[in-house]
Amino acid sequence: METTKAIEIPGYGSVMLFGAVRGLASEVERQMDAIKEFGPDVIALAVSKQELDGLMSSLDGVDEDHMTNYDEIYSRHLTRYGDVGMPPPDLIAVCRYAVENDVPIRSVDLSELSMYRASVKFIKPIETVRYGMLMRNLIGKRFKAGTAAEFALEWDGQVRRIKGFRKLEEFREDQMARRIHWLVSNYDRVFAALEVQRLEGVVQGLERLTRASRS
Repeated sequence: METTKAIEIPGYGSVMLFGAVRGLASEVERQMDAIKEFGPDVIALAVSKQELDGLMSSLDGVDEDHMTNYDEIYSRHLTRYGDVGMPPPDLIAVCRYAVENDVPIRSVDLSELSMYRASVKFIKPIETVRYGMLMRNLIGKRFKAGTAAEFALEWDGQVRRIKGFRKLEEFREDQMARRIHWLVSNYDRVFAALEVQRLEGVVQGLERLTRASRS
């Protein structure tokens, strides 16, 4: 399964998109090898501005991370594939690399307020009820995935069966693609650290924006 994608945007710069299984400790080495090999001028992190602030605080020993019920159920299944950490060790490693190497790091996901507004726009009340039922069903579900990345995509597929949540994730992917595209207009080499579930959607969004910029 492809979890990295390099895109050249003519007249701008290059982007290396990396899809990680967020929270899985074994992803740290793979991700850091990719960052060091690419040598970015800026790092785009698929978290909210508030989450990024919390991650940076955690480097100083201040742990502001709180797991939702969704996170707990997901993490419980993810332990089948290795050790899982909170805050996600792959994100902590990226932030530490940025600080130690004086590389700017930028949030490209929706802010908490924007996420709330988007949720209200796309998700109907009945779909929130269906989501709660889905989470209860997923607690004891046996997933077919043989790898962590396959599990993450299978899990995401379950959630995206609910139309409102699918629309929300598509909106997030579009917004992340637009923000990464903007970064490429200001930096030559952009490394984007994404969840593997969002990788393909962001790639497609960047390719659309690249085609549009050529026309």
